[in-house]
Amino acid sequence: MASSGLKKVFFQLDYMLSAQFTGLILAQKAGIYNKHGIDVSLVEAWTNVQRWAEAGAGREPYIVEKMYKEEQGKSVVLGCVEQNVLFEAQADGVDVMAVDAMMKGSVLAVAGSPEFQNLNGLSDLSGGTIGMHADSIQLVKALLKHQNLQDKVQVVEVTAAEKYHLLGSGKIQACQIYDVMEPLELIQVQEYNGRLPAVLNLASLAYKNQGYSQVIYSPKECVSEHGDSIEAFLAATREGWSMALDNMPESSSAVMEARKKTGTYSKSGYQDDVQLQQKCLELMAPLLGTSATPAREMIDPQEWEEASVQLAELGLLSSAVPNESSLWIR
Repeated sequence: MASSGLKKVFFQLDYMLSAQFTGLILAQKAGIYNKHGIDVSLVEAWTNVQRWAEAGAGREPYIVEKMYKEEQGKSVVLGCVEQNVLFEAQADGVDVMAVDAMMKGSVLAVAGSPEFQNLNGLSDLSGGTIGMHADSIQLVKALLKHQNLQDKVQVVEVTAAEKYHLLGSGKIQACQIYDVMEPLELIQVQEYNGRLPAVLNLASLAYKNQGYSQVIYSPKECVSEHGDSIEAFLAATREGWSMALDNMPESSSAVMEARKKTGTYSKSGYQDDVQLQQKCLELMAPLLGTSATPAREMIDPQEWEEASVQLAELGLLSSAVPNESSLWIR
């Protein structure tokens, strides 16, 4: 318990403060978390030097599990990652489970280099190279193998700082993106001449359904011991998202204000303004739950299990992760 009498909550982001976390930023700024009896600290991925130097992208579930142990159960610890990343960690023995998702619909995608007008499937990239972040490189390799494209399309690991240059220069033919933000950045890259890139969303290939993005998870022991506080966090976060959608210009300004306080800026340099954050928020709006959507209804158990089975069939997981150990159903 924090000195203020509020329950302490640490939330590990998988990125820096940006539009995809507007609801959390506003819930913190407006005192909504405090109203629900919790004191929330948002931990940016890129400001955690040890996490990036030693753990690498996609290791957030491992970090969260370790953090909870170090806190000795005194604080609530949660985090968010993409659905495939969480399943991979669970299959690897990390004792965490999904408790909610911020977006009903995966926004994990690949964008084509300027030569592509359309991307209808991974086969369109035959003879080329896809640049992926460390957290999803195995997913794309599994998808290519499943389609017998593993010898026709090369996959390499790229960083957020270098991928736009590699894509614009034609050194890679596609790269991993978030399709609600990064096309807005790529349109600013000189080689695209002001047009949006061709985009291929990976959800239907990976999950056989729309999937989920920014899946919120916590160690199982934390869920068992602090379920009420987690429910409070989820409810407060949904209030924050409702506030964000009610006034997008003001909410986008709050994102940039929060970012300035941490001194963190995008690796690409193309998303550090209020206007882009607002456009991103507008694209996210149809996927977001609000306070009118109870947390327990955000993740559909059948869809969640279907995705796990699909990833196992693709060979990404050694076996499907059963819902009872993967998803908080209450």
